[in-house]
Amino acid sequence: QIVATTNEAGRNGIHQSSSFPTAMTPWTPLGNECHEEFRIANTTKLHCGYGKVSPLSEDGHLCGGVPMIPGFCALPKRGQWKAPIAGEEIDMNDLLPRRFGRSNYQSRLQPCKSVSSFLDGRYEGESFDQEWVPSSCSSIPLDPYTWSENKCQTTITMLGDSHIRNLFTATINGFRGVRYFAEAHAGDAIKESGIVYAYEWRLYQNESAVDRLDVHLNVNQKHPDAFEPCPCGVDDVVRCLRVGFIWAPSFREQAFQMHYVTEWDSDLVIVEPGNAYERNTAVWPKWLVILDELMKENKHLHLGIVAWPWNIENVVKERTSILTNWTGPEASHSTRKSFWLHKS
Repeated sequence: QIVATTNEAGRNGIHQSSSFPTAMTPWTPLGNECHEEFRIANTTKLHCGYGKVSPLSEDGHLCGGVPMIPGFCALPKRGQWKAPIAGEEIDMNDLLPRRFGRSNYQSRLQPCKSVSSFLDGRYEGESFDQEWVPSSCSSIPLDPYTWSENKCQTTITMLGDSHIRNLFTATINGFRGVRYFAEAHAGDAIKESGIVYAYEWRLYQNESAVDRLDVHLNVNQKHPDAFEPCPCGVDDVVRCLRVGFIWAPSFREQAFQMHYVTEWDSDLVIVEPGNAYERNTAVWPKWLVILDELMKENKHLHLGIVAWPWNIENVVKERTSILTNWTGPEASHSTRKSFWLHKS
C-alpha cells in the first residue's frame, strides 16, 4: 500500500520507494458515453483472447473477462481519476493489474536502457495476469502519471494495422488500469476510408485527472482535428498525455499519413513495417527516407519499429536484416531508434 500526502507546494503526492512517483487513484468511467462501434451489440469484430491468454467463460457470456451484454461499452469515451485524499491508503492492486507493470512501483533497480536488458527476465504472476519482470533493471509502469512526467505535453503516435491497434487498445486500458478488456473495432469499409483514434489524458493541479477517447472517420477525405495543444497553466491544467492511432497497414499508406507525426508534435512514433500487408516487399526504401527525415527535423523524436513474422515467410529474413542494420549502432539517429521482431 501507498499513502497519499500533501507536499510543501500544497499538491497531493505519494510516498513510496520507487523512482517512478505517482498520485494515482482508481480510474472510473464518466457517464455512459461510448462510440457506437465499441458497443458489444454494434461491433463488427471482437478480440477476446482465451485459454492461457485471457479468461473465457464456458457458457460464452464473458469474452476476455468482459460481459457479453449488448449495451456494454468495450472502450468508454471518458473517465476520471479523483484527487487523492491526504492520509488515505491506496491499495496498489486497485490501480494496475500485474501485466501492466505494477511491481515496478516498488523496484529499486535502475530503468532498463536497452531492449536486450529488458528482454533478460521472466514472467511472474497468475496465468492471465502475468507481468514481465527484467532481471537487472526495471520497466516503467503503464500509467499516465509516470509516462507524462517532466513535460507539459507528451504525444505518442502509432501507425499500422490491427497489431498496432491492439497495442493502442491495450495501452489505453493500461493507463486506465482496466483489469479485463476486449477489443471491439470497426469493419473493413470504415477502415478503408481512413480512421484515427485520439486519446488524451489531462492532469490538474489537485492531482485529479480526466481522459477522453475520440474516433475520427473518413480521414482520407476529411482532415480530423484530433488534438489541441495542451493548455498547461490554464484552468489548473498541469500536463497532458496524448496517444493517437492511425489505420495505415502498408508502407505507402503510412507514408501518406506520416504528416501527423509532425502535426501532433510527437515524442514517440510506433510503427510496423507492413507486416502481412507487405508480403512481397521487404522494406520500401522511401519509407526509411521519410522516417529519417522526421528524425532529422525533430531532435527529440524517438522511433520504435515493431514487426511480426506471420505470413511473410518470403521476406521476413531480408526485412529483419534491413531494419536491424537501419536501427543499429552505426545508423543515423541510432540512439533514438529501436527495432523489435516478435517471435512466432
